This record gives sequence, C-alpha cells and structure tokens, in this order.
Amino acid sequence: MNGQLTRPFLIVQFVLLCHGQQLTMPVGSNSSTIPSGIWNCKVVKYTEQCDGRYVQFYLYTRDGNEPVWVADGSSNITSTNYDDLRPNIIIAHGYDSDMNLDTLVAIRKEYLKQADYNIWVVDYPSLVKGPCYPFAVYNVPYIGRCISLLVRATRELSSASADPYFHVIGFSLGAHVAGRVGYEVRDDKVARVTGLDPAMPLFFSSNPGERLSKDDGKFVDVVHTNMFMQGHYSALGHVDFYMNGGMNQPGCKGGASERSGCDHHRAAEYFAESINSKTGFWGARCHNVLYVMMDRCPHQPPYEMMGDGARTSAQGLFYVRTRSEKPYAMGIINQSKKSILRNIYNKKSH
Repeated sequence: MNGQLTRPFLIVQFVLLCHGQQLTMPVGSNSSTIPSGIWNCKVVKYTEQCDGRYVQFYLYTRDGNEPVWVADGSSNITSTNYDDLRPNIIIAHGYDSDMNLDTLVAIRKEYLKQADYNIWVVDYPSLVKGPCYPFAVYNVPYIGRCISLLVRATRELSSASADPYFHVIGFSLGAHVAGRVGYEVRDDKVARVTGLDPAMPLFFSSNPGERLSKDDGKFVDVVHTNMFMQGHYSALGHVDFYMNGGMNQPGCKGGASERSGCDHHRAAEYFAESINSKTGFWGARCHNVLYVMMDRCPHQPPYEMMGDGARTSAQGLFYVRTRSEKPYAMGIINQSKKSILRNIYNKKSH
C-alpha cells in the first residue's frame, strides 16, 4: 500500500461532506486543518515532510533525557546521549493522548530499571487529538513514516557488523503506528513489534501496512485486554495473549465507559509490570478466539510468557490470567495445583 489509508480517507471525506465541507490542501502544502466547526482536526498527507512540526522525538537513557531532531535526510542523533551499543526501544502513544500517558511512562521507567537502553519516546498529540478519531487513523501512515526515519538514521550510524536492535511498542492506535513503522522498513525488518490492545475501530483491513500484522517485524507479539470495545479481537501477531479472556479485566469497575477505559489501559500496565516481574505472566495455549471468549482453553503445558520476556519463537493464541490488583502477575497458575495434587497422591501412596 502506498500513501494514505484508503478507508479512513473515504470516511474523512464523508464526515466533511455531511458538514458541507471538502478535504482540500492549501496550495503548496500537504497538510490541512479541518474547519473549527468540525472539531479543528489536523489532517496530514503521507508525503508531508517530517520536520518536527507534528512528530517529536525524545531520547531517554540512564544519563537523562533530551529532545532529538529527526527529519527527512538529517538528524542530530550524533550530538545526543545515543549509544549504538545499547538496544533501542521506541514507544508510541494512542488516540487522544500523548507521550506522558502514565502507563507508557511506567514502561519507560521499568526498562531503565532493568538496563541502560536508548528509549525513544515519540509525541504527536496534534495528529491524534479527540474527537477526531477518523482523522487520527488517516494520519497513522505519516506518523509511521516519520518514526521510520529514526530507525533508518540510527542504522546509518552503526557499523555494518552491529545492526541496531529495535523493539517498537505501541498502545491502542499507537499499536498500528508501531506496525506501520515496521512496514516502512520491511526490507530490513525491526527485531520486534509489540501491540498493546491495538485499536479496533477502522482497523479491519488485512492489506499490508493498513493495520498491525505479523509481517511488520521479525517477531510481533500482541496483548488483548478490551476486544470488541476499544481493542481489536483478531490475532494480529506471531503470538497473541488474551488477558483474562481479552475483554474484561478483574478489578476494573465503574460505568461502561470508565470500565472500558480501565480494561483498555491494563494492556500497558501488564506489560510494564512484566519487564521486571520475577513471577511472570504465563499463558496457556488456546485453539481460537471463540475458545478464549468461552474460557475453554486447557490450562496445561505448553505455556508461554506474556510481556517483555516473551520468547521470540512463540506462536499462537494464549489465555493469561491475572490478579485484580498490583502485582497482577500470577505465574503458572496450574503449578501450585499440581504440587497440591502431587502431595495428596504421595500421602495416599504411603
């Protein structure tokens, strides 16, 4: 797929026509702001120059943090704390949000507790602000292209024998941004893409580059916590983890909207905890999404770990149970049951 997402583009045009408007770009420009009568939404073409106006980068290491300038054909990476010997982690936020979302900040902090990384936090709030969801979806390819320039720039700085490791993590709509980053550099795939409860609305296409897919990285893992509401239900990665069935999370309360928001954000919370958890989030294999929804997954080996420690050889669907409050990780839940049964059997044998 070249350029912009087709279906969101048509939806954007439909929304505008319903308000007596038409999507046009000013002469000599590839961007437009939808009239204030229609929420003052920003629309940016895929071909718009990446120059820091809409997409900003911040580098976090154990030495501190700093803004980084990355544009088409140039950057100031060499004058920053970037170290080409450290693994790179990119964090992309979702709709109606920004880089300061608490659950994404937690992921950054947990990684820096674990080791010294180059953590690239990306910020693009003007392109995904509410209530402009169709327009935010339309802007995903542009955001992904701009972030891919960071991947290309760091690769150009590295020696031929030390290709930098990249793990791109995206939450909600940001999961599709992460996928798009991988799609943009598909000729030399990034090592890993993680989608945290990928957004469902308007992301039904199976065309390459139009939503997160297992083709976007060498290893793509997906965490589902609010499917059929804000999150996607489909298995999108090499391995998909359906937390507590993938729809409702224990401990989330309130009205429908409040609960859905809690369920949705748990994906990022679980992942943040997984980074330094000694217990771990372990899932049991399941045949398909219907079995997941019905809780018909046999809780027996083989198990796979969800989160930062996921094995890159993992494949399939897995049902993961959690606690209702922090710490959420429960380990391999059948382990204790087996120990009890073994003890009972041993007592009866004597």
